[in-house]
Amino acid sequence: MKAPRQPVDKGPPALGLLEEAVHLLRFAPARIRSFYLTGTVPFLLGFLYFWSDMSRNVRADTHVIEASLGMALLFIWMKAWQSAAASELHAHCARAPRLPWTRARIRRLLYIQTVWQPTKLFVLPLAALLTLPFAAACAFYHQLAISGDGTLPTREAVRRARAAATPWPARNFLAILFINSVGLFIFLNIYVLGAFLPELLRLFTGLETAASQNPFAFIFSSTFFAAALAGAHLFLFAFTSAFYVVRCFHTQSVRDGRDLLSGLDLASGARRAGRAAIAALVLVALHLPVPAHAALVSPAAPPPARSVAPDQLNRSLRDVLERREFAWRLPRERELNGRPATPEGPIGRFVRSIQDGIKRFVEWIREWYNRARDWWDRVTRRGERSLPSGAFGGGGAPAVQSLLYVLLALVIVAAGLVAFRQWRRRSRVTNTAVAAAPPAAPVADLESEDVLASQLPEEEWLLLARELAAKGEYRLALRAWFLATLAGLAARGALSIARHKSNHDYARELQRRNRDRVEWPAAFAESVRTFERCWYGRHAADSSALEVIHAQHDILLRAPASPGAPPPLAPPVAA
Repeated sequence: MKAPRQPVDKGPPALGLLEEAVHLLRFAPARIRSFYLTGTVPFLLGFLYFWSDMSRNVRADTHVIEASLGMALLFIWMKAWQSAAASELHAHCARAPRLPWTRARIRRLLYIQTVWQPTKLFVLPLAALLTLPFAAACAFYHQLAISGDGTLPTREAVRRARAAATPWPARNFLAILFINSVGLFIFLNIYVLGAFLPELLRLFTGLETAASQNPFAFIFSSTFFAAALAGAHLFLFAFTSAFYVVRCFHTQSVRDGRDLLSGLDLASGARRAGRAAIAALVLVALHLPVPAHAALVSPAAPPPARSVAPDQLNRSLRDVLERREFAWRLPRERELNGRPATPEGPIGRFVRSIQDGIKRFVEWIREWYNRARDWWDRVTRRGERSLPSGAFGGGGAPAVQSLLYVLLALVIVAAGLVAFRQWRRRSRVTNTAVAAAPPAAPVADLESEDVLASQLPEEEWLLLARELAAKGEYRLALRAWFLATLAGLAARGALSIARHKSNHDYARELQRRNRDRVEWPAAFAESVRTFERCWYGRHAADSSALEVIHAQHDILLRAPASPGAPPPLAPPVAA
């Protein structure tokens, strides 16, 4: 019997590992960042100098060997310090004790990084050509920087790096794709900033440089391109190393469960700190001496001069905590409809922001109204003080205020009447001009392919066809007669005119919508055939073609004449 297949461990999601790497870099000690910068910055500066010297110096071939040897030494220097930074970062991630840097450990680290790291210059391009092993190759060299920190023999370090590089290939490939995309954006930002920096320096300081004098030569130079790459590498490699540190930690946790041990250690440390803080608070509240290991204040602090009653202390604490400057530190304990308030999501915050904006707008309107009212009160009081006390029969203040209100109302009414009269006069002039303008006759260009049968009624198409036939323009007359047929059918509801429809579409629609008219499909097909042979084909348009179109038009649009209707149009006369 075949054994059941075990589920494959796909590992944590790639974005989760990347987020953990970001948090790990944020809370990493400054010592780890100094390790990374000590190794990376000299190599990048040496690389830029080597690039510029080899691309511009006419005598670069005389010292290319010495310069290449110096770059090799700087590369080993960078990889050694990066391995030390990755090892320290891994110990910080796993909450493991730091191992001392002995001479034997440093020699072993230098040997591993010198022998194995330079091979990436040949292996990674080859793996990129093959595409599939590229992610595993990148993971191997990054894991070798962690395991090859000198604590293990060379063979064991290589074995652990190879074992840690193979799990979760899909997640590894997605992470590399994301990191490279971020690196591309960082490179473009640095490139654009460097391109505009000389011009900004000239605008703000007046300092003229060679880059501002010839910006295109500066922007498209290989040295500037290499400098942008070096800046992107400086920002991106630390993030990549942190990602593979987190990945190595999770791959090892599958075997030995060190993530659980780290979580328990963190929880126990937090629990011990919380117990010590609670004990110190209790002892302070009970006015008992606090032990040295649990004291929250300095042991040398003098004891309080006098004791305070517990009720008075609680009341003072409550009054202080209810102040506005301390309200943000307290958790929300309000209840909504008998339920405790829960944190709002993004949609709730958005709605809350709209409500707050409306409230602020209403408050602004109210404040503006209050200011206007205060100004009006000041104006009326000033008028009251300027009048004699006996004016208006002794009641000066109410009379003046009432008079001002009446005048203001009269001004508003007068302004409204003037605006209304101006609007009526303008609308009357506009209507008169529109009525006086003669209606524009529709113009139909029969030579255009965009002409539609709905542009003119059937009678006008027939008149146009007759005029063109009298002039001898049979081809245009033929099209006008065919458009008259379509317009007549559309007016009788037999079909509908549309720009996207072809003649064959009209034929199918005519047959579908008029099944009781058995003679219409054949007549319309003959009319279409005659028109297309003369309009699109090589058949000559003459009076016989017009007679065919006219005969089919009569078959399609034959209807009993109503009383008082005009007589039917006569067929065109052949010239």
